[in-house]
Amino acid sequence: MSKTTGLPRLGAAILFMTAAFSVAPARGDVLVLTHPDAMWSLRMDLPGFAFKSPRISRDRLQVWSLASNKATGVSLTAFLDKETNLRKSSECRELSTKQLTAANKKLSVAHSERGDFAIAEESAPEVPAGPSKPRLLHAFLYHDNFCIELQLSKQAYSPEDREIMLKSLDGLSTVPAPQAELTRAAAYVTLSGPAEQVALEAAQRLRAKDISAADALLRALCPEATRQAEDAAGSPDCALRSAALAEASRRTQGADLATMYWRSGDLLARNGRPDAALEAFRKSLDLRPDAPDTIYSMGHALRAKHDLVAAGMSFNRALELRPNDARTMYAMVTNLTDQGKLVDADAMVDRIEHAYPKESRVWYCRGEIMMQRGRFTEAMALFEKAQDQGFNAEQAQAKIKECKTALTPRKDKD
Repeated sequence: MSKTTGLPRLGAAILFMTAAFSVAPARGDVLVLTHPDAMWSLRMDLPGFAFKSPRISRDRLQVWSLASNKATGVSLTAFLDKETNLRKSSECRELSTKQLTAANKKLSVAHSERGDFAIAEESAPEVPAGPSKPRLLHAFLYHDNFCIELQLSKQAYSPEDREIMLKSLDGLSTVPAPQAELTRAAAYVTLSGPAEQVALEAAQRLRAKDISAADALLRALCPEATRQAEDAAGSPDCALRSAALAEASRRTQGADLATMYWRSGDLLARNGRPDAALEAFRKSLDLRPDAPDTIYSMGHALRAKHDLVAAGMSFNRALELRPNDARTMYAMVTNLTDQGKLVDADAMVDRIEHAYPKESRVWYCRGEIMMQRGRFTEAMALFEKAQDQGFNAEQAQAKIKECKTALTPRKDKD
């Protein structure tokens, strides 16, 4: 399937989630799923199922929705993947099977057919207690440059449940999409994948102070995360769970998903993982594009990657959103100085001094800029003034020592 499909990498765990749903429009057990680039819809008439509202991936190649049937315990995820190179249901299955087995060499996948659907069934490894059993069932249907994939699972699976899952396919059909439906599809919420939808549900549960339900959802994304705030091992979703658990342990009302991703990004950045931090920040900005704290934090992550130009763009944007923010302006001074843009750095220090006349750090910054110019005597005077006005004496003295060293003539060695 499309490279945007995130669910196979997470396995069946996400499909097992049965927390409260935001039900999609129309009857509760009927969903019409439409890709904005298609002129048709997938109609799912599934009595007993509750659906989450459809989502679309950032690259617009995939739409999906999650559903659950409390009576039967069957969980379902429906995907519409844009695939211009495939022409048959069996080709959709073949591509997905290759991706599944490449990710897990021990995975066994059995193929079969049911009507127009091409079926692929994952099996768990052999265990001493008995034979291997299917753990996830995929059903594929090709239609008009799209691969339709249904992923079905049942938490307490037994062999007779296979037919219960397959019977769900009988309620699926492709139908023409009226203009009103295409308009609705164009407004689908953009997320990076089904995992982020689960995280969104977790954020909603946190806001409702349902900490155990939120943790159960996040555990599916990252089982190994702990309640320690400094734990940033693994993916951004692991950092998300750590941040959410830390939030929960403070017994606050809970943050929304954008804030949780921002905090998880900071967690990753502090642990020396700027690439993962940037991924978390981008997820946060997808949900809240004009969040100055997130854009500011992104600037520091880009500095950690030595991308000073991109960092400067982030700091500039953060300052546009929050004018005269001292923290952002100081970050810009440092970034400009590191790039050798000393005139621009001077101008930014002037701006800080105008906004905050009593700021002692202004003189420390002027001293650093003067050092860059090689004017060490003037720099020492500026560091002394910063110290006299209350700036950290240890930092100021360290810079004064650097200046004295630079001014000391080097003795030629015999």
